[in-house]
Amino acid sequence: NIPYYNEIQNVGLLFCLHTNSTLIYFDFENETTSVIFAENENFNELYGYEVTYKIHCNYDLIGEIVDIFGGIDIEINGETLNCTGVQIADMFKRTVNADDLRRSVTKELLGAIAQKGITLEDMLHIIKNSETDLTVPQSYSFISGIGDAAKNVNFVN
Repeated sequence: NIPYYNEIQNVGLLFCLHTNSTLIYFDFENETTSVIFAENENFNELYGYEVTYKIHCNYDLIGEIVDIFGGIDIEINGETLNCTGVQIADMFKRTVNADDLRRSVTKELLGAIAQKGITLEDMLHIIKNSETDLTVPQSYSFISGIGDAAKNVNFVN
């Protein structure tokens, strides 16, 4: 029993991108991740999953996150293409209905996180380049468990 050790608490990160949101809920106890897509950000809980932190970002930041992992593979018109962050950001900017793209990017990014993990520097980059109530000390408390939780992803809707 270590007095300064805090058990990792489950965390729900709501990524708000223009009018759409994606809630990524990391359940560290069960080492699972649940993904919920929403049309807005006006909620604190969705399907029983609590929003812990909101991260307001833009397409360029999504592209930068993609580049952190060296690009991702996206299936487009039956072809699998390896895309850079700049290409992903451009696709988001030119797509009227980006639901399928948002789902594909989320799936591939979580797969990359499951393989490589995510560092405190990566989280710092996200925090510095977004509007968020998440801080570096807060992310430090859960960053170590994200990779394992991202290995078991459940898309709720």
